[in-house]
Amino acid sequence: MSRLLTIAIPTYNRADLLDTQLAWLSHAIKGYESDCEILISDNCSTDSTPEVIQKWRSQLTNIKFTAHRNSQNLGVMRNLVHCLKSAETKYVWAIGDDDPIDDKAIPYVISNLKSNYDLSLLILNFSLRDTHTNQVLYHHTFDVKTELLPDGKNFIENYLTKEHRGLGFLSAQIYHTATVQQALKSWPASVDNLEGQIYWGAFCAQFGRVHISKKVYLENARVMYKPRVRVRMHFIDLPQVFIRLITIGYNRIAFHKRVIEHYGKKGFGKVIQPLLRLFPEFTVNFIIPQLVYIASYIVPIRKEV
Repeated sequence: MSRLLTIAIPTYNRADLLDTQLAWLSHAIKGYESDCEILISDNCSTDSTPEVIQKWRSQLTNIKFTAHRNSQNLGVMRNLVHCLKSAETKYVWAIGDDDPIDDKAIPYVISNLKSNYDLSLLILNFSLRDTHTNQVLYHHTFDVKTELLPDGKNFIENYLTKEHRGLGFLSAQIYHTATVQQALKSWPASVDNLEGQIYWGAFCAQFGRVHISKKVYLENARVMYKPRVRVRMHFIDLPQVFIRLITIGYNRIAFHKRVIEHYGKKGFGKVIQPLLRLFPEFTVNFIIPQLVYIASYIVPIRKEV
């Protein structure tokens, strides 16, 4: 009998964290070995990651355990995509090597995947903690009255017109494998978009039912990205996701508004000036061409919004 779920861990140079996560997994997966597979994708780590993988592969002998090592560092998104493309089970759940996950998450996931055969997306509710202050910024991401949503696509559309973090946290998303692989084919460039997961989840929501847990099963420890990465994610990657959602049937006016709101009242011109001062080469070679691309979509319909 084919297994139901691949639990994948993309990792790079974080051997100690990977060791801790695999220790959790070895405990949490007990009783569900026949339902699951484990896949580790090592992004050409230079630390002791290979030794950690071998250690746990030799211990977890009662479950299918696959380890892959890239010949070079492909970047975080392409390593994640390798996990999604490599999965052969009905569902795939990629988890971060550093994300704390409740011991009851696996039983919850397996139970709901089995009882709802037509799910295309299962999202685990999560909290957010600031790693610098240790303050919990919010205790749950989604406020749902019912876990199995009657109209998942409509819920996701309404959610994304206001917020996006719920679909962008790696470890909270369990995808129908064939559907997320189709999402990757529908937008090949998403493999290089740091917010690509938002698109993949929204794509999946169109082709089956969506389930969101009421209970919080994991914590997102907020990381302060490097300034250049933050600029790229805010001004380029996320607006591209919004534009792409329109092409697959999401509300045209609503998501054009989201793009415009992302630049605030300053507009493109006033955004460019400080970026040129802070990151001149990066802005000229990457940011400006991308803004021109995005503006070409926004300007013709600005009167509509």
